[in-house]
Amino acid sequence: RSVFPNGLSHEYSIIATFRLRKTTKRDRWFVLQIFDKSGDTQVSLIVDGAKKTVEFLAQSFLKNSLLYIFKNRDLHALFDRQFHKLGVSVESNAVSIYLDCKLIERQVTAERSGMDASGRTFITTRVEDGRPVDIELQEILIFCDARIADLDRCCDSPGVTCEPVVTHNPTAAPLVTGYLHRMLSMPAQLPTDRCHCPALKGDQGLPVLAGHSGQKGDKGDMVRNYKLLHGSFLDIIIKFVVHFKSLVIIIPTYLK
Repeated sequence: RSVFPNGLSHEYSIIATFRLRKTTKRDRWFVLQIFDKSGDTQVSLIVDGAKKTVEFLAQSFLKNSLLYIFKNRDLHALFDRQFHKLGVSVESNAVSIYLDCKLIERQVTAERSGMDASGRTFITTRVEDGRPVDIELQEILIFCDARIADLDRCCDSPGVTCEPVVTHNPTAAPLVTGYLHRMLSMPAQLPTDRCHCPALKGDQGLPVLAGHSGQKGDKGDMVRNYKLLHGSFLDIIIKFVVHFKSLVIIIPTYLK
């Protein structure tokens, strides 16, 4: 609950940047694993170095495991011991795998059940024994929008320059150019689908008539300590911002 206090939406993106070491490039390990309160796996993302595949596992409505294995040869570059960005777009009826912001493979999925993220969440652990895998992890990000993995063009990678993209779709997601900084600086919106994501600016509304004036209230007590009042107001603002911020998980390299 401390990782996903408001749950995780039915559609989302996982983006992980890492590189394998010589001693672990053939290991089979979890990039991410989410359990419910009973200890049952809800979602897992697996990298298999021996088979050079990526696996995505979720739960069906009948509580059966839905396993999708991605074997495209373009995934072999993930195991060359260089830094790569692995992206996963989880939609209601499909899962797509991206490597360095290029679509590698898309598979249609059966209908998934709602995710219960009330249990533990693990990252970068070996399938064999659950111990930490020896990799260089730069970051793992989770967004409450399946489109983020598709829109990401690796503009935050060294030496990559991206031109602005003009869209005429007023409901389109914001351009993912240096998406992390933009996500954290955008205003928040009220929660939808149990997930807090950045709000998009809409069209100006129609003018309306002014309402009636309210009744005059009773005279209040004099506030003698302005600093105390001002501090309490800041506390309220801070709590409001924290409550409605976007769901972004960041694991910096120095915590590895």
